[in-house]
Amino acid sequence: TSSAIGARFDNIIHVCVGYKEGEPSRQCFGLMPDGSWENKFNLENPLKSGGASVSFGEWEESAKTWLIVGGDPDGTSTEVWGVQGGNPPAEISNDQMKLPLIINQPCMTKIS
Repeated sequence: TSSAIGARFDNIIHVCVGYKEGEPSRQCFGLMPDGSWENKFNLENPLKSGGASVSFGEWEESAKTWLIVGGDPDGTSTEVWGVQGGNPPAEISNDQMKLPLIINQPCMTKIS
C-alpha cells in the first residue's frame, strides 16, 4: 500500500492501511492487548493522495481527536475522527475543516 498512516489514538495504536489499487483501502485497525488487529473504523475516503495525520486532545465535544489528510486528490480535504466517553471512534468533521492551500506529500506532527 501507499500513504498509510498511524497514531496512538484513544490509548490504542491505530493504523489506516493506505491505498492499494483494486483492494479495500479505507480500513483503520487498532492493535488489541492480545496482539491481534481489529478493524475499528473506516475512513470516508481512501488515502490515495499522500496520507498524513496527527492525533491530539480535545476538539469540539471529543476528548480525543485524530486529524487525517490525503483522502482526496484536491489536496485540501480533511477527515476528523473523535472519541467521546467509551464510544468507538466516530467521524466528527468531514471537509468542514478544509486546508487553506493544496497540500502535496503531507507530513504532520503535534507540537505540545
